[in-house]
Amino acid sequence: MQLRTKTLIALTLAHSLSVNAAGSTSTFELSLFYPQPYEYDNSINLSSEVVGFYRSIEVANDLFDRKGVNLELKPTHVASVSSWTGTENVQTGRSDMDTGATAVETNVGDMAIGLFLPNGGTIGYGDHRKNSHYTWYPNNIAKIGLATNMTLGKGGDNSYPFVLSHEVLHSVGAMHDQAAAVRFNDDASGREDGYARTCDNGYGSLMTSVISTVPFAQMTISGASDCNTTPSANMVGFTNQYAPLAAEFEVGSRNNQTIRLTVTENINDQTFDFVAQRNDTSATEAMTLYIAGGAVYNGQNALAPQSIEFTSGQASSEIIKIDFNTVYAVFDQAHGEINSTYAVVVGQNEVQNKLVDVTAINTLWEPTITPNPDPETDIPNPDNGGGSSGGSTSLFSLLMLSCLYLVRRKLNK
Repeated sequence: MQLRTKTLIALTLAHSLSVNAAGSTSTFELSLFYPQPYEYDNSINLSSEVVGFYRSIEVANDLFDRKGVNLELKPTHVASVSSWTGTENVQTGRSDMDTGATAVETNVGDMAIGLFLPNGGTIGYGDHRKNSHYTWYPNNIAKIGLATNMTLGKGGDNSYPFVLSHEVLHSVGAMHDQAAAVRFNDDASGREDGYARTCDNGYGSLMTSVISTVPFAQMTISGASDCNTTPSANMVGFTNQYAPLAAEFEVGSRNNQTIRLTVTENINDQTFDFVAQRNDTSATEAMTLYIAGGAVYNGQNALAPQSIEFTSGQASSEIIKIDFNTVYAVFDQAHGEINSTYAVVVGQNEVQNKLVDVTAINTLWEPTITPNPDPETDIPNPDNGGGSSGGSTSLFSLLMLSCLYLVRRKLNK
């Protein structure tokens, strides 16, 4: 049997399996790596970056679920790389992830994300697959370069949190436009519809090359019910066919999303109390707590990473207490943004499955209100985001607000 015949048989079998699996949800486990010097660089906020990594996964999963994409992203690892200097950009750093010892070190999960500086206007650089790669390199972990200060967004209704999912789908084989999508089908046995188009709302879909111009709330995917007037572009169908194959970039699953984080509002001590619980208690370990919210460029939107120490045999950590006012400062920065304030703990071999929304646990903090000369209305402080609903506020409501303010002052003393 000639090699070409074997190749076609393998492709047919692989694609048949992916079509049969299209009704089930595929899982990509994602790892995050960053240059070790970022830990000492004041221009890089690691809490924002790690929380943003998690947040980008969550907004991607929400979009996939709403638009009919049978794909779920999961975090699996977060670590620094000592050989990186911190001067790498998304293209040079991404290239290094395929080289020598760094390639081995970053071979974690189905896709490994490298956090680097932007390269001019390039803020993400995916692993551009072609159809034949699924035959020749079926278990080749994808490497992605992602720019710093992007994953939480830059404030306002922008789509920077979708950059990660955009690059993930590039690494499955998606392209920006139809001409590039044709090139994906390099062996004439694959699809040619994995690209972006202008959707019913007038904006480009997820794979558009100008993703930053799409409002966050308007993001969709070609092939979804609100973006299918041009059948030749169908990212939903494309992803549902190739995701089961890409889910095998790393053979097997790590399934290490086992850290549990409990957050309590301690009114007596005026603190938020954080307790992490791990699954593997066989050794001593230092895990890290990250707290951030809002947008990357929205002032002091994050707290410094905090170490959580475990001794051998210890399952639950000691209580980490952070006073209300320290966390309230992050609440203030996050108010009115597309992101809330979140906490997450990661370890060396275990990670948390999803973020904990700390704002949702709060019962005492309220957004700052700026007094208005018009006694009928109050206006949210524009420095804290938000917007007026156009409704008026009664005298009773104003009295209640005054009482709540006095109560909060007493509680904060």
